[in-house]
Formats: sequence, structure tokens, C-alpha cells
Amino acid sequence: MGADRIMYAMDYPNQHANEQVIQLDNLDISDEDEVKYFQTNAERVFGIE
Repeated sequence: MGADRIMYAMDYPNQHANEQVIQLDNLDISDEDEVKYFQTNAERVFGIE
């Protein structure tokens, strides 16, 4: 699938679930892929600049 095709999302009312934030902080992925996962993929897909 590739890092360019994955986005992270969290839906209400489950915002800021502490366990999930800890798991995400400990993902074994490169810094570059982490930025794609949490930010740049969504910017590209939704046309956010």
C-alpha cells in the first residue's frame, strides 16, 4: 500500500485517547513516513496548503 496512501484520523468523541497517543508516539516508522501519515497525505488529498 505504501506510506503515501495512509492517513491518521480520530473521530469524536474519542479525541485524545491517551493510550492511542502513546501507541502512535511509539510507531516504528521513519520520521519522513510519520509526517506523511499525520500531515502531508491529508494536505495533498484535501488540497490544504
